[in-house]
Amino acid sequence: MPDTRHFAANLRRCRHEANLSQAALASRTGSPQTRISLLERGCAPADGEVERLASALCVPVAALLRRTRRIVRTTPNLPSASPSELGGVV
Repeated sequence: MPDTRHFAANLRRCRHEANLSQAALASRTGSPQTRISLLERGCAPADGEVERLASALCVPVAALLRRTRRIVRTTPNLPSASPSELGGVV
């Protein structure tokens, strides 16, 4: 079972590098688009799913399974604002 955080980040990166939408990747793998979304958010892949995704993305399985140095956040880091920057409203 792959580390789902690294797998999710790798899947998203490889999909973007291939210029594929989630729907296009889903079509290539025979999966629903919602499944690709779930995988990119950290859902564990089912048996054979990693191999199907790697084939559809034209990358080696290892590209999806390798550990990354840094996990890419799926939500942006928003700068915090002090009450004075908000016009004194708390």
